Amino acid sequence: MAFEGDKKLRKKLLIKFTKKKKGSVAILLTLLFISIAITFFAIVEGAGRMALKSTAEASYDLAGRSILSMYDRDLLERYRLFAFQADNNVLKEYLEIFANSTIESKDMSGGKSRIRSFETSAYSITNPDNFMAELNGLMGKVIVENILSSAASNFKDFEEQINEKEEVENSTEQMLNDLEEAQKKEYEEKDSESSEGDENEDSEGEEEEDSEGMSLFDVVRAQAKIRNIISRYTDYEPESKDTAVLKNSAIIDDLPSAEAGCKRNTAFSGVGNIISKFSNGISPETIKEDVYINEYIMKFFENHLKEHDEEKSLFHNEVEYILYGSYSDADNYKKAHRSIFMIRTASNMVYLLTNPEKRAEIMATAEVLTPGPWAKLTYLLIITAWSSVEAANDMKNLEMKNSVPIIKTDKTWKTNWDGIIEGLMEGVIELDEGHMDYDNYLRILLMTEEKNTKLYRIMDLIQINMKGSFRSDFLMEDHCVGFSFKADVSKKNFSNGFIKNKGDFTVDMSHTYVNLIEGNYYDKSDKNF
Repeated sequence: MAFEGDKKLRKKLLIKFTKKKKGSVAILLTLLFISIAITFFAIVEGAGRMALKSTAEASYDLAGRSILSMYDRDLLERYRLFAFQADNNVLKEYLEIFANSTIESKDMSGGKSRIRSFETSAYSITNPDNFMAELNGLMGKVIVENILSSAASNFKDFEEQINEKEEVENSTEQMLNDLEEAQKKEYEEKDSESSEGDENEDSEGEEEEDSEGMSLFDVVRAQAKIRNIISRYTDYEPESKDTAVLKNSAIIDDLPSAEAGCKRNTAFSGVGNIISKFSNGISPETIKEDVYINEYIMKFFENHLKEHDEEKSLFHNEVEYILYGSYSDADNYKKAHRSIFMIRTASNMVYLLTNPEKRAEIMATAEVLTPGPWAKLTYLLIITAWSSVEAANDMKNLEMKNSVPIIKTDKTWKTNWDGIIEGLMEGVIELDEGHMDYDNYLRILLMTEEKNTKLYRIMDLIQINMKGSFRSDFLMEDHCVGFSFKADVSKKNFSNGFIKNKGDFTVDMSHTYVNLIEGNYYDKSDKNF
C-alpha cells in the first residue's frame, strides 16, 4: 500500500511539474514571438519610411519640373528666355497636388505631405545675376565659336593692314628725311634774309606782321576756315525717320532700368565706363559675360540698319537704346552716330599722324597757310579737320551697310585736302573693306557699357515689346526663373495615425531653369542660334 501511495504521489508531482514547465515554455515562446514581430514591423516600418522618403523626393522633383513647365511660351518664342509668372499661393497648391498624388497613394501605405514654405523672390528674372545665368546657358558653345572665328578673320585683316602700313612707312622714311633737310635749309635762308630786311622797319610793324608779312588777322581768318570745316562735321546731326517716343509715365516708371536707377548715357559716356572697367580690373569671366550679353543683344534686337517690324517692336533703334537709354528713338541713333563718328575721327587722326607722307603734306600746307610759329597750331587743326571729313565719309559708308576698317591705309583713305578746301567732299566715296560694318561698331560701343545697365535695358525692351505684342499687363518683375520650398512628409504608422508637428522628415529642394539649360536643354541646331 505504501508503495502504491508513493507511486501516486510521484505521479501527482510529475504532473504538477510538467504543467509548470509547459507554462514557462508558453511564456518564452510568446516573448520570442513578440520580439520577432516587433523586429519585423520595425524593419517594415523603416523600409516603408525609406521608400516614402525616396518617393517623396522623386515626387517633389517631378512636381517641381511640372511647375517649370508652366513657362511663358511667348517670352520663350520671342526672346529664348525661360520664366514663369509667379503667384506663390497658386504654385504652392499645384506643387502639393502634383506631389501628393503619388505620396498619398495606397501603394505608399498612406504617406502625406504639406509644404511649409515656398519662395520665389530670390529667383526673379529682373535680378541681373539670374538673367545673366540664363544668358550664359543660352548663348552656348556655338556663339562662342562664331565670335572666335569672326575675331580671327578681323585680326587677319588687321594684321594685313599693319603690314601694309609698315611698308608705306619704310618706303617714305627716306623721302621725309630729305624733305626735312630741304625745309631746314630753306628756313635758314629765309631767316637770314628776313633779319637783313627788317633792320629799317619800325617795331610796331614787326609786332603786327610775321616774317612772311602775314598779319595776325590773316592767321586767325585762315585758322577759322579750318575750324569751320571741323564744326560742320562734328556738329552734324543725322536725319532719322524713326519718330517713336515713349511718353507713358506709367510704363516708364515700371521699367526695370527705372526701378534700378540707371542713368541715361551721352555719346561720351563710354569713355568713363571703359576707364572704370580697366581701373576695376577685367577678368576672363567679365570678358566672357560681356561677349555673351553683346551677342544676345545683336541677335534679338533691332538696330538702325535692320528692318523695323512695327508690330513687334516700339523702337527701331533698340541696340542704340540699350547704349543710351533715351525714350526717343531718333535721339538714341544720333548719340550712336556721334559716338561712332568720334571713334572714326580718332582712328583717322592716328593714321595721319603715323603716315610720313600725309604728315609732310599737312605740314607743308600749314606753312603755306600760316607761316612761322602759327604753323604748328594750323598743322593740328588740319589733321583734326581732315580726320573729321574722312570720318563723315566713313559714316556714310556705314549707313550704306559697307565696312570701314578700324585702321586706315593708303588704299582705304578716300579724301584729299585740296578737295576739302574746294568743297568737293560733300558726296560719298564708297568704301567696303574688311568686316567692320555698323553692327561691329555697335559691338565696340557695347563693350564700353556697364554690364548691369545693359541687362536692365534689355529687360526694358522685352517688357515694352511684350506689352505691345502679347499682354498689356506683362511685367518682368512678375516672372521668375526658379523657386525653392520646404515640405514636411509623414507616414501613417500602426498606432498613432499621422505623425504631427514637423513630420518624419523634410524635403528641402530648389528648381531653376538654369539647371535645365546647362544640361543642354537647348537645341544648338535651332535656326535662332
